[in-house]
Amino acid sequence: MDEGAIKKYGYLGPAGTFSEEAALRYYANRGYLGEMFSSIGQLIEAVAKGMVDEALAPHENSIEGIVTQCFDAILRSHALKVQEEVWVPIQQNLIGLPTATIDGIRCVLSHPQALAQCEGWLNQYLPRSAREETTSTAKAVEEVMRRGDLSNAAIGSRRAVEVCGAHILQSEIQGMGENRTKFFVLSYEEAPLTNAKCRTYVACSTAKDEPGSLNKVLRVLEEFGINMTNLQTRPARTVMGSSKMGEYVFLIEFEGDVRRLLAGSALRKIQQRTTYFRVLGSYSSRKL
Repeated sequence: MDEGAIKKYGYLGPAGTFSEEAALRYYANRGYLGEMFSSIGQLIEAVAKGMVDEALAPHENSIEGIVTQCFDAILRSHALKVQEEVWVPIQQNLIGLPTATIDGIRCVLSHPQALAQCEGWLNQYLPRSAREETTSTAKAVEEVMRRGDLSNAAIGSRRAVEVCGAHILQSEIQGMGENRTKFFVLSYEEAPLTNAKCRTYVACSTAKDEPGSLNKVLRVLEEFGINMTNLQTRPARTVMGSSKMGEYVFLIEFEGDVRRLLAGSALRKIQQRTTYFRVLGSYSSRKL
């Protein structure tokens, strides 16, 4: 990117997704231009190839857990860093044509995660409705409007209602009181070092045939008094192209900044006990 060029950010489209809603909030008044991508893989690859300066990528939902496509794409793009984590409350809505009614709904369309988040409500109020998966919540609303069928409804955001001219039949149908999605802000630059409370994500692999190899890594955190906040696994093919069963990359999140003495010392010791090691970033977290 040229120094004088306007910076660009990428987000997961189409217009009307919760990702677009989060991006509009995060980049408001920053002077960035937004660019839409149709998959998380394409979104993160765009940063890696310099097509955009930053990307806002969903990585975890409080009901459905981690977004594996996000972590896999980050691991494939070896130099990217997590700059910041932001999270937004997710309010799922049942959306239909302006003259539709809940009693008349026979088919509900949405992204698989949205359908899962709203399963309890659907089972209670629309137990006999068919469920149809789409690539995004916004696509679901678009499809309902395109069909023009009063018996079809979508699960999606208020932003999708604005974009498509649809109607909310029932608001906030998510199954839990707190439904939120966390997003990583990704770029080639590290987050600036501040006094803010930080967490760090690292990816590592251990010797497969060595008993207790992961425990030896985790004991380092205990030894240094560092609190681990998350532990995930992904198949090793994500990073190393391995097709063998039983080979994994461990994703470890813990409190602290690797540029501080305590966390940095712990990380150096962990690196000595791994066969693959990478810091995905040290970052602060906040609500949008």
